[in-house]
Amino acid sequence: MRKYKQRVTTWSKVKCGLFWTSIYYNLFVSSTLDFLSQLEDIPEWVQNAETEALRKLAPGPGNWITMIDLENLSKFGIGNGFRTLKSTALAAKLRLLRDLGKKKIQQRAEDIRIAQMDSLRRPLGMWHYRSFAKRLCDTKRNLHDAGVQMDNFVAKQANFQKTARSAISSVLFPYDPEQRIRAKAARWKFRDSPRHVAQRLLTNFKVLQTKVPPAVRATYLRALWNGVPTSRRMATCKNFQAVSCLFKCTNDAEDSLEHYCRCPVLRAAFAKLTT
Repeated sequence: MRKYKQRVTTWSKVKCGLFWTSIYYNLFVSSTLDFLSQLEDIPEWVQNAETEALRKLAPGPGNWITMIDLENLSKFGIGNGFRTLKSTALAAKLRLLRDLGKKKIQQRAEDIRIAQMDSLRRPLGMWHYRSFAKRLCDTKRNLHDAGVQMDNFVAKQANFQKTARSAISSVLFPYDPEQRIRAKAARWKFRDSPRHVAQRLLTNFKVLQTKVPPAVRATYLRALWNGVPTSRRMATCKNFQAVSCLFKCTNDAEDSLEHYCRCPVLRAAFAKLTT
C-alpha cells in the first residue's frame, strides 16, 4: 500500500485528463495490488485508500464524481475506466481457481477443514480458517450464489479474467448510464421529459466518440456532472476567491456554467466558427 500511495501521488501530478490517467492508473498504480489480491481478502482500509486515490486522480469539486462512475467511463466513450480493486480481485481469484484446478483446490480446502478440526486450540487453527484454498472456494461459492457462474465463461481462455470481471461488475455492481445522466441532468432544468433528455445526452456521447478526442468527451462529462470548478460551484469552499465571467462580457456576469451557456462573447465566437 505504501508503494500504491506513492504511485498515486506521482501520477496525480501529471494532470493528463481522465482518459490517460485511467490508462496509467490501470497499468502502473492498480497493478501494484494485483498479486496479493489474487489470494487475500480486501480489507476495508485498503478500499478506503483506493477511494481517496481516485479522488486525487480525478480532482474537482467535492463529490463531483463517484467511484462507480470512474469505473464505468467506457459507457461514455472515455477509455476503459479506472479498474477498481474489488471486482478485479474477485475475477483474479476465479482465474487462479481455474488455472490451479477447481477440483484440486476444493479437495485441498476439504483436507484443511478436516485438519482444522484438530487444530482449533493450536496456533494453526486461524491459519486453517483463512487458508488460500478456502478463500478461493468461498469466492466461487459466494459468486455462484449471487448469480455469477464460473462455467458460463470458462471457455474463453484468453480473456477469462476480463470476462469474469465484466460479469462480476454487472451482477454485483450494476451501472445504468441513463439513470446516472437523468440524475445529473436534473440540475439543468431541461424542459423536455427526463427520459428524452437522458437519451439525447447518451446519443451525444456516442456521436462525440466518433468525432472528437477523449479529452473533449471527458470535458463534456465533467460539465454535465457539474465538475467544473467555477466560482458558483466552489462558493462554499474556504479561501476560494470568486471571480466574474472569464471572458469579461459584463462587469456583473458570474463565473458559472449557466452563464457561459449564454455568454455573448462565447456565442459570438461560436457563431464565427460555424460560418
